[in-house]
Amino acid sequence: MATTNKGKRRQLLTDVQYDALYGVPVFGPEEQDHYFNLNDLEQEVFDSFRVPGIQVYFVLLLGYTRHSNVIRDIEWETCKVDIAYILQRHFQGKKVRRIALTPNRKKRLYDRVLDLLRLSPFTDKVESKLQKEAIQIAARQADQLAIFDE
Repeated sequence: MATTNKGKRRQLLTDVQYDALYGVPVFGPEEQDHYFNLNDLEQEVFDSFRVPGIQVYFVLLLGYTRHSNVIRDIEWETCKVDIAYILQRHFQGKKVRRIALTPNRKKRLYDRVLDLLRLSPFTDKVESKLQKEAIQIAARQADQLAIFDE
Protein backbone atom coordinates (compact mmCIF):
# COMPACT_ATOMS: atom_id res chain seq x y z
CA MET A 1 0.00 0.00 0.00
CA ALA A 2 1.73 3.17 -1.17
CA THR A 3 1.25 6.64 0.26
CA THR A 4 0.34 9.38 -2.20
CA ASN A 5 -0.70 13.05 -2.21
CA LYS A 6 2.00 14.26 0.16
CA GLY A 7 1.25 11.50 2.67
CA LYS A 8 -2.42 12.43 3.13
CA ARG A 9 -4.00 9.49 1.31
CA ARG A 10 -3.31 5.83 0.89
CA GLN A 11 -3.41 4.11 -2.46
CA LEU A 12 -5.97 1.35 -2.04
CA LEU A 13 -6.15 0.19 -5.64
CA THR A 14 -3.40 -1.10 -7.87
CA ASP A 15 -3.03 0.58 -11.25
CA VAL A 16 -4.78 -2.39 -12.87
CA GLN A 17 -7.69 -2.19 -10.42
CA TYR A 18 -7.95 1.57 -10.91
CA ASP A 19 -8.02 1.20 -14.70
CA ALA A 20 -10.65 -1.54 -14.45
CA LEU A 21 -12.88 0.75 -12.37
CA TYR A 22 -12.25 4.15 -13.95
CA GLY A 23 -10.77 3.37 -17.36
CA VAL A 24 -12.69 3.17 -20.60
CA PRO A 25 -14.33 -0.26 -20.82
CA VAL A 26 -13.61 -2.48 -23.80
CA PHE A 27 -16.84 -3.64 -25.40
CA GLY A 28 -17.46 -6.41 -27.87
CA PRO A 29 -20.13 -6.02 -30.58
CA GLU A 30 -22.97 -7.29 -28.38
CA GLU A 31 -21.99 -4.97 -25.54
CA GLN A 32 -21.78 -2.04 -27.94
CA ASP A 33 -25.32 -2.86 -29.11
CA HIS A 34 -26.49 -2.88 -25.50
CA TYR A 35 -24.65 0.11 -24.02
CA PHE A 36 -24.84 2.47 -27.01
CA ASN A 37 -28.50 1.80 -27.78
CA LEU A 38 -30.79 4.73 -27.00
CA ASN A 39 -34.31 4.44 -25.65
CA ASP A 40 -36.93 7.03 -26.64
CA LEU A 41 -36.06 9.49 -23.87
CA GLU A 42 -32.32 9.17 -24.51
CA GLN A 43 -32.93 9.64 -28.23
CA GLU A 44 -34.84 12.82 -27.43
CA VAL A 45 -31.88 14.16 -25.45
CA PHE A 46 -29.50 13.05 -28.23
CA ASP A 47 -31.60 14.95 -30.79
CA SER A 48 -31.62 18.06 -28.58
CA PHE A 49 -27.88 18.44 -29.11
CA ARG A 50 -27.39 20.15 -32.46
CA VAL A 51 -23.67 19.52 -32.81
CA PRO A 52 -22.83 15.96 -33.97
CA GLY A 53 -19.57 15.87 -31.98
CA ILE A 54 -21.53 16.54 -28.79
CA GLN A 55 -24.01 13.83 -29.74
CA VAL A 56 -21.15 11.31 -30.09
CA TYR A 57 -19.71 12.37 -26.75
CA PHE A 58 -23.17 12.04 -25.18
CA VAL A 59 -23.63 8.46 -26.44
CA LEU A 60 -20.11 7.51 -25.28
CA LEU A 61 -20.63 9.01 -21.85
CA LEU A 62 -24.09 7.49 -21.48
CA GLY A 63 -22.91 4.02 -22.53
CA TYR A 64 -19.81 3.99 -20.35
CA THR A 65 -21.72 5.33 -17.34
CA ARG A 66 -24.55 2.86 -17.90
CA HIS A 67 -21.94 0.10 -17.84
CA SER A 68 -20.50 0.86 -14.41
CA ASN A 69 -22.19 3.92 -12.87
CA VAL A 70 -18.89 5.81 -13.05
CA ILE A 71 -18.54 9.11 -14.89
CA ARG A 72 -15.31 9.21 -16.87
CA ASP A 73 -13.37 11.98 -18.53
CA ILE A 74 -13.36 10.56 -22.05
CA GLU A 75 -10.57 11.12 -24.54
CA TRP A 76 -11.55 10.48 -28.16
CA GLU A 77 -8.23 8.83 -28.92
CA THR A 78 -8.95 6.01 -26.45
CA CYS A 79 -12.47 5.42 -27.79
CA LYS A 80 -11.90 5.07 -31.54
CA VAL A 81 -13.54 1.63 -31.83
CA ASP A 82 -16.64 2.75 -29.95
CA ILE A 83 -16.81 6.03 -31.87
CA ALA A 84 -16.71 4.08 -35.14
CA TYR A 85 -19.60 1.95 -33.87
CA ILE A 86 -21.60 5.01 -32.80
CA LEU A 87 -21.00 6.71 -36.15
CA GLN A 88 -22.25 3.62 -37.97
CA ARG A 89 -25.28 3.16 -35.72
CA HIS A 90 -26.41 6.75 -35.15
CA PHE A 91 -24.93 8.65 -38.11
CA GLN A 92 -25.16 6.04 -40.92
CA GLY A 93 -21.36 5.96 -41.09
CA LYS A 94 -20.93 9.68 -41.76
CA LYS A 95 -17.81 11.30 -40.39
CA VAL A 96 -18.21 13.62 -37.44
CA ARG A 97 -15.74 16.30 -36.52
CA ARG A 98 -14.13 15.91 -33.14
CA ILE A 99 -15.07 18.72 -30.78
CA ALA A 100 -13.34 20.17 -27.73
CA LEU A 101 -15.83 20.47 -24.91
CA THR A 102 -15.73 23.45 -22.61
CA PRO A 103 -15.90 22.63 -18.89
CA ASN A 104 -19.39 24.14 -18.75
CA ARG A 105 -20.67 22.06 -21.69
CA LYS A 106 -19.05 18.93 -20.26
CA LYS A 107 -20.76 19.52 -16.89
CA ARG A 108 -24.14 19.91 -18.63
CA LEU A 109 -23.57 16.62 -20.46
CA TYR A 110 -22.58 14.87 -17.24
CA ASP A 111 -25.67 16.24 -15.50
CA ARG A 112 -27.94 15.03 -18.33
CA VAL A 113 -26.40 11.54 -18.23
CA LEU A 114 -26.67 11.32 -14.44
CA ASP A 115 -30.29 12.46 -14.64
CA LEU A 116 -31.18 9.94 -17.37
CA LEU A 117 -29.59 7.10 -15.40
CA ARG A 118 -31.08 8.34 -12.12
CA LEU A 119 -27.68 8.69 -10.51
CA SER A 120 -26.48 11.47 -8.26
CA PRO A 121 -23.09 13.17 -8.39
CA PHE A 122 -20.40 12.47 -5.83
CA THR A 123 -20.55 15.63 -3.73
CA ASP A 124 -18.67 16.75 -0.63
CA LYS A 125 -21.76 15.85 1.41
CA VAL A 126 -21.81 12.30 0.01
CA GLU A 127 -18.05 11.95 0.59
CA SER A 128 -18.40 13.07 4.21
CA LYS A 129 -21.22 10.57 4.83
CA LEU A 130 -19.19 7.73 3.28
CA GLN A 131 -16.14 8.65 5.35
CA LYS A 132 -18.18 8.49 8.57
CA GLU A 133 -19.63 5.12 7.58
CA ALA A 134 -16.17 3.77 6.69
CA ILE A 135 -14.79 4.88 10.07
CA GLN A 136 -17.67 3.15 11.87
CA ILE A 137 -17.15 -0.06 9.90
CA ALA A 138 -13.40 0.02 10.48
CA ALA A 139 -13.92 0.49 14.20
CA ARG A 140 -16.14 -2.62 14.29
CA GLN A 141 -13.80 -4.81 12.30
CA ALA A 142 -11.24 -6.93 14.12
CA ASP A 143 -9.29 -7.25 10.88
CA GLN A 144 -9.47 -3.77 9.37
CA LEU A 145 -8.40 -4.98 5.94
CA ALA A 146 -11.67 -6.91 5.73
CA ILE A 147 -13.55 -3.63 5.21
CA PHE A 148 -12.38 -3.61 1.61
CA ASP A 149 -14.26 -6.88 1.05
CA GLU A 150 -17.59 -5.19 1.85
